[in-house]
Amino acid sequence: MHNKIIYWLKIFTLSYAFFFFASCYSNSKEEAAPVEIYDHTTPNLLPALETISVFTKSKKEFVITEDETSASISDISVIGNGFGAFNEPIIIGETDPIENQFIADLDNDGFDELYIVTRSVGSGSYAGLLGIASLNDKSYTVINIQQPESHDAIMQGYRGHDTYTVKDNALQRRFPVYDNDAANSEPGSNQALIEYTLHKEGSIVTLTFKNK
Repeated sequence: MHNKIIYWLKIFTLSYAFFFFASCYSNSKEEAAPVEIYDHTTPNLLPALETISVFTKSKKEFVITEDETSASISDISVIGNGFGAFNEPIIIGETDPIENQFIADLDNDGFDELYIVTRSVGSGSYAGLLGIASLNDKSYTVINIQQPESHDAIMQGYRGHDTYTVKDNALQRRFPVYDNDAANSEPGSNQALIEYTLHKEGSIVTLTFKNK
C-alpha cells in the first residue's frame, strides 16, 4: 500500500511539472510576439530637419532651418540673432533643397549679406538664389533679386548646371551654353556669365544683374 501511494505521488508530481512547464512555454511564446521596428532610414517617412548657423564678420548670426518635406522640396526659414531687438523669422517657404550658403558684403558697407544657393533635383540641376541683407546690423530684410527672363539673349542655351561665386564685390553666375539639338549630358564649350551688384535704398535692398 505504501509503495502504491509513493507511485501515484510520483505520477502526480511529474504530471503537474509537465503541465506547469507547458503553460510557461505557451505564455512565453505569446509574450515574444514580434516587435515592430520603425525604419528611420527609409526615405520620405519622416522629414529631415537641418539647422545651420552662419556668422557675419561683425559676429551676427543667421540661423537657417531646412525642413526637407520630400526628396525635391524643402521648407526654408531664416532668423537672425544679435540684431538688436529685431529677431523676426523670414519664412521662405517651399523651394528647392539647399546646396550651400555663404556670407558676402557686395556693396562694401561693412554689413554682410547672407546668400543661400538652392539646387533642383533632376538632370538640369537648376540653381536658385536667396538673399538676406543686414540693415546696419539693427535688423535684416529679404533681398529682391532681379533675374533675367528666359527669353533674354543671355539665357539662350541655358539648361541649368549654374554656379554662383563672389569676385571683386560682385556675385557671378556661370552656366554652360547648350546648342539647340544637344543632349543634356553634352553641354557646349562656351559659358555664359552674369554679374550681380547690390543696391540699398533705406530698407529696400536689390540685387541687379548685367551681362558680361
